[in-house]
Amino acid sequence: MENLKNYNVEQSTSGHKTIDSIEDFNKLLKRFPNDPALLRASADLMKNKNMPNEAALSYSKAATLYLKSGDLLPAIVSVVYSWHIELPSYQEVKLFLSAMRDDSFPKTPLKVFFENLSNPEVLNVVMNFKNIYLPAQQPIHRVNDTQDNLYFIVSGSLREVCYHPVEKKEEPEVKQTIINLSADDSIGDLNPLEEKKVCHTDVVTISPVELVKISREALLQINKKFPNIESGVQAINVIRSKSQLENQLKKNRKGIRQHLEKKLTIEIHPQSSEYFPIILEGYSTDFSIGGTCVILDAKDVSVAKSVASFSKTIKNSKVKISFPNEGLELRVSGKIAWTKEIVFPREKTLALGIQFQNLSPKLRGMLFVFADSSK
Repeated sequence: MENLKNYNVEQSTSGHKTIDSIEDFNKLLKRFPNDPALLRASADLMKNKNMPNEAALSYSKAATLYLKSGDLLPAIVSVVYSWHIELPSYQEVKLFLSAMRDDSFPKTPLKVFFENLSNPEVLNVVMNFKNIYLPAQQPIHRVNDTQDNLYFIVSGSLREVCYHPVEKKEEPEVKQTIINLSADDSIGDLNPLEEKKVCHTDVVTISPVELVKISREALLQINKKFPNIESGVQAINVIRSKSQLENQLKKNRKGIRQHLEKKLTIEIHPQSSEYFPIILEGYSTDFSIGGTCVILDAKDVSVAKSVASFSKTIKNSKVKISFPNEGLELRVSGKIAWTKEIVFPREKTLALGIQFQNLSPKLRGMLFVFADSSK
């Protein structure tokens, strides 16, 4: 059976002759009428050849097919191209935004970002997306660059390198953690929006990539009208901590123990009233001002319940975390955004993704200092 992948029709591919004829695209579309990548590529060509009406229709069809196949980000990219060419009706926007909220889509950073935003908020964000195409071996940002943009990966592969200082008696060392990024991952930490930040990682493309980006400045402007935007940005950091944890688990489960940074006490308030607050010990890793990943002490979890049933008990629970810090105790409220079972050689425990909530300006400032000291 013939495969469309034999044809070079996507902008993100490299090195081969591309299809640059409307007639050739039409021939392919007769053979592959329901291929969203082909429809979008043909729309790109139509737009470049000053055929806006035809391009808008093709982008719209591509968006619908991407949604049906579960590809949320390419669907959004396609429909936004269509909306930029031809202003949609209120009903068209409402139908698309309702469809993209379907629970069947994976919990990607973009999905989590939009989860608690209203339709007007989502619309303001996506209409400020900018598309970028980059070749292989192209840096996105370097350590100490200004953190100006939030990126979402449409296609292609990138590598993110994190640097961890290791204290030794002889002389300090720096260890590297490499994270491979691909479609649906995000790049950048803009939380909190008001703080000017620098990058703490190097990110470079491995293959040709397509990204969408939105600037910190654009998000700040939207946030003036829709203050809920910042909580969406915060949620991205929490879901990223889960993917980074899974990346570490794939490479080396013992290595997780070496990255446990801060000991803490967590007070969990399950939603069911039959449970009293559960107080456990644990360690934080991947700490930021928006949240943290907590690895529970395995002994405490086994005493409380079996890991599987305990995970169900605490799902979406509110929490209070106490961080001891140089003789002081920092208490932060939040909620459990996700749980992940971790199996070590002789025991198993839970990792909890915690999203901080209800931060006062003073507490936010203290967290900022605390997070900075954790890097």
